Amino acid sequence: MNEQNFDVAARYDFLCRALTKDSDADTLAYHADEQLNKLNHHINHDLVALARQDSPDGFTDILKNLNSELIRLREFCEFPDLATKAVVAVGGRFSAGKSSFLNTLLGKKQLVVEIDPTTSLPTYLLKGDSDNIIAINLFHNKISLSHDEFLSLTHDEKDKYGSQVGSVLSAVFISDGQFPWQNLALLDTPGYTKPDEALNNQRTDEDIARLQLNAANFIIWLVSAEDGVIKEDDLAFLSGLNATIPKLVLINKADKKTPEEVEQITTLTKQTLKGHGINVIDVLPVSRKKQDYPLDAIMGYFDQWNQTATEPRFAKNFAKQFGSYQQHLESAIEKHSKQLSLANQMIAISDDGEMDTIATTIKNNIARQITDWQTTLAQLEQLKQEFFATFNQLAIAFGIQSPTNNANKESAMSDLATNEPTTIAKSIQEMDIQSRKQIASSESLSDEQQIALAKDYSIVVHRALASNPKLCEAAQMLLLEQKKARPNNLGSTL
Repeated sequence: MNEQNFDVAARYDFLCRALTKDSDADTLAYHADEQLNKLNHHINHDLVALARQDSPDGFTDILKNLNSELIRLREFCEFPDLATKAVVAVGGRFSAGKSSFLNTLLGKKQLVVEIDPTTSLPTYLLKGDSDNIIAINLFHNKISLSHDEFLSLTHDEKDKYGSQVGSVLSAVFISDGQFPWQNLALLDTPGYTKPDEALNNQRTDEDIARLQLNAANFIIWLVSAEDGVIKEDDLAFLSGLNATIPKLVLINKADKKTPEEVEQITTLTKQTLKGHGINVIDVLPVSRKKQDYPLDAIMGYFDQWNQTATEPRFAKNFAKQFGSYQQHLESAIEKHSKQLSLANQMIAISDDGEMDTIATTIKNNIARQITDWQTTLAQLEQLKQEFFATFNQLAIAFGIQSPTNNANKESAMSDLATNEPTTIAKSIQEMDIQSRKQIASSESLSDEQQIALAKDYSIVVHRALASNPKLCEAAQMLLLEQKKARPNNLGSTL
């Protein structure tokens, strides 16, 4: 640590505030934190346990995407003003000039503070009713920062102050009444090439940068003109980001090179990105000397993004990941249902006893596999319903639009009540009577499976289903209709 040239008492007070864990005024409401933890349990415990039964090849990506969205949801709950903003994340190598670019873009006088070039925390800049700086600590507590306190959160904080306040903070939000874009929030991410190895955990700069960039609506990637060409590390990092997020690449510090060199670097960068299969909107030079490299084209993109209607996409993004898992199971059921049908046809037309035995064994194995997949599918549907039941409570509390459970249920019931057989219904119809009876008594059945079984012709299946304590309303209605239509003297006909 350098020779003491700061107020030790003030630094100690700052550290104590940064470590605050219990504050009724600033901490997330207990019930909200509890619900977020429930969502985390559903993803990282319940879903992982379900995946041990059967999961798609891309399950790792599904799990990663769910966790990324959950972290962003928590962040939005902590700072609700961010929920209606389109996030433009600025990324690049350490000291690529990300913070300096933001100062150039906005003008230093428009910011509450001048962003330090070595900011070590993800920092959001957005329009606010008042000028203030708020940090979120690892206990999800909000902390007000002064100008000087924010500027002290650099990579060399430990050397300067003998403290590591930045290591207990997860993000900083700068609200500025003069911020030019009502619907945007700019995010200054840490440089990914200089992780703080002393932390010895997953909160390295690279992890933080990747997480934040993948959660953004748009990405601006800065490449230093002094490097002469986009680096392999940059290409590898960009390749690992979500390909669906629009990306604008900027050649920063263009004033360090001649105009001819800048043009060559820009052209070569375009070619290199294309050669690596990285799609970008454009590659443009930029400099603090605006007269040499005007910001008109860049500002045009920001103005365009600002016009985009933005609303929280949490529900859609979560549902997309569950849908990928569901599609895998439904495809497996459909494929094996066709095989089951072929096995039944073989048995029907065969007059060879040995062939019948073999075909029956194959049929039973296929039927068991289908039953297992259907059980997993039902469990996935149950988990999805529990997940969104918790999510909807958060959505209501924080004003995030989300489909209600009732709307989803009414839509599902409308589809399921039709006479058009679904994939699940077809697979159930292909099973033998004992398999259908066994499934009907399972408490893990989905509503769709129950409705398919309620339409079964067998009274034995109906009785097993009627005794199911988790019987849904739609299936109950169908069973009552079946009972009314049945002759009074009809016995247990199969």
